[in-house]
Amino acid sequence: MENHQIELTQERFDFTSKMKNVIFMAIAAGILFTVLGFVTESAEFKMKHFWLSMLMGAYYTFLISLAGSVFVGINYLANAGWSVAFKRVPEAMGQYVIIGGAALIAIFLLGNHDIYHWMGEEAKNDPVLVGKSSFLNMGFFVASSAIFFGLYFFFTRKLRALSLKEDSIEGQDKFGGKIFHTCRRYSNVFIAIFGFTFPVVAWEWMMSIDPHWYSTIYSVYNFAILWVCGISTMALIVLFLKRHGYLSIVSKEHMHDLGKMMFAFSIFWTYIWLSQYLLIWYANIPEESIYFTQRGVGTATEPNNFTLQFWLNLGLNFLCPLLIFMSSTAKRKPNVMATLGAIILIGHWNDLYLMVMPGTLGENAHIGFFEIGATLLFFGIFIYVTLASLAKQNLITMGHPYLEESIHHEVTP
Repeated sequence: MENHQIELTQERFDFTSKMKNVIFMAIAAGILFTVLGFVTESAEFKMKHFWLSMLMGAYYTFLISLAGSVFVGINYLANAGWSVAFKRVPEAMGQYVIIGGAALIAIFLLGNHDIYHWMGEEAKNDPVLVGKSSFLNMGFFVASSAIFFGLYFFFTRKLRALSLKEDSIEGQDKFGGKIFHTCRRYSNVFIAIFGFTFPVVAWEWMMSIDPHWYSTIYSVYNFAILWVCGISTMALIVLFLKRHGYLSIVSKEHMHDLGKMMFAFSIFWTYIWLSQYLLIWYANIPEESIYFTQRGVGTATEPNNFTLQFWLNLGLNFLCPLLIFMSSTAKRKPNVMATLGAIILIGHWNDLYLMVMPGTLGENAHIGFFEIGATLLFFGIFIYVTLASLAKQNLITMGHPYLEESIHHEVTP
């Protein structure tokens, strides 16, 4: 690629009062629905249902935010240029990481006995949980989470700060100079740390909800959710910005690639889902198969209130992406992409619901005011932080050495 200047008009996102008011209304609605949950839920399971719903909302938005940071790091590692045109979007998504991480730790500190069976007194008499006590204990849980979340945020902020500094550089350093290579070095460390720590995050926050059960690919399953939901959210934000007249350099070629990633990682999620299911089904070991029998699946299992959602999970997260995005032209249609992005986010919300509720509330679980309230609350905060971050800086990374490559990016039909 030739290293020469191109004429561009810088863009600055205007986070209008109307947009803020809509988000504030969503957050207020989330609080209202949560209050209605306290009014309508039975007293016996009220607090348990509340904390589980809060965990779902906080964990889901944390994953999506972290996906933005990981996307930036992986693109530096891969020396990729295609995504530079909308690089500010994943950078902005990552700014929520510390808020989501802090919310998760607060939820654990306040509601751990309602969420995690291994925090109860009865765990002391359970030989399985005693054997896992070196890992499943409050000190290790809080300390490891705080360290991991802090590291994620540090690299997120560092990469963004360097990216902004890069825009002010002139001369030879502007094209493949010190800052770009510094970002690559930080990304090397960040992605390595993420690769080793994220499995622990998944084990602690999600798998330990069912402490007698385990899966060797559970962390990969959580990564699949993180990645496909992060890419889908990224695509929705880019479409939102383009609809309001921003990101003029983002073309159908870029959207086509985002669509291919949404499609590809929906198939990847299905591969992990099916691998986990088939191996456990074939082995039929009671301490493993209980995970699926609790969800109303199995030849000798009566359907329960999770059975429909179990199969709906496959429909929303596999069949819909397969049928909608199989065509190459569908990936270039904004309305189709926005529709599928929404379906994927709803589908994986259902996915998380199935990961959290059967092993905790069981037959007393139902989708109610608490789930709706927590989802609106945390997504409202996430969207506000992301858009506010976008509004603080220019939308086009003028100093990136691969900007011109990204502008001229083409996808073979």
